Amino acid sequence: MEPRGPNPTITVAIPTLGRFEEVRDTLESILAGSRLPDEIIVSDQNVPSREDLDAYLKRHAPGVRHLRTEPKGVVFNMNRLLREAKSDIILYLDDDVIPSPRLVEAHLQNYSDPSVRGVAGRVEQPTGDIPPDSFEKVGRFNRWTGAMTFRFNGKRRQRCVFAQGANMSFDRRSLAEIGGFDEGFGGNGYFFESDATLRLVKRFPGCLIFDPDASLKHLAAPRGGARVHDRAIHHSFVTHNGIRLFRRHSPKISLAFIVLKIAGTTLAKSAYRHSPRIASLGLKALFEALLANQTSPSRE
Repeated sequence: MEPRGPNPTITVAIPTLGRFEEVRDTLESILAGSRLPDEIIVSDQNVPSREDLDAYLKRHAPGVRHLRTEPKGVVFNMNRLLREAKSDIILYLDDDVIPSPRLVEAHLQNYSDPSVRGVAGRVEQPTGDIPPDSFEKVGRFNRWTGAMTFRFNGKRRQRCVFAQGANMSFDRRSLAEIGGFDEGFGGNGYFFESDATLRLVKRFPGCLIFDPDASLKHLAAPRGGARVHDRAIHHSFVTHNGIRLFRRHSPKISLAFIVLKIAGTTLAKSAYRHSPRIASLGLKALFEALLANQTSPSRE
């Protein structure tokens, strides 16, 4: 693969479902930023289409590429955006965020280092909590225990091994080289971005940077998107996708421990919530994920 040029271009890619005001506000923040993207794509999975979103994009954001995408889930949509993007760098944003004025510029600056293949941006959640400096490790994964350290609201620049989907960018060709995102992460796609970035770091060690200057506020809009409000279904998606993640990235010797821990958590949550559905759906998802044929995404 040829090295990037000195002035890489950047595409902002926004998958959306069931939202208008949030998409509008996200786009207006991007367009008011210190560095305009070379391309903006909104990939829309609304069926039927939203007239308010269609009208806004046509009248007020004519430079934005508006794609109609089949409603096959968030991971399918992310891969569609990867195939459609034309720039050197692709910056994925959730459709309910308020980017800082320097978001695009900050992401791009990291790619002046040729070893950087991905950037995890800072995500300020509605609570606004900042972890203490002494505990500010971000985006870490213990492959032996399955423990994951998120803390993407931290303020210390560092290398990490996975990113959060609300605010992450990639060297587009590098992401395509590892096969993009794994569409086997079903439902609302929990852990799909963790899997992709872990694969990226395995292929290009040390290539992922957490940059707190590339920041945004995540609104966590209660409606729209891929949110699941049914506790039992939500837990089954987390269980299925978690097992898929650990099967790929944890040693076999530790997988049994991780599976037992997840099964125990499922039963405990079912008892606490007085919900047999949590146990039945969760354990079903666990066994389906263990028995599933699992191969890494092929290279494009």
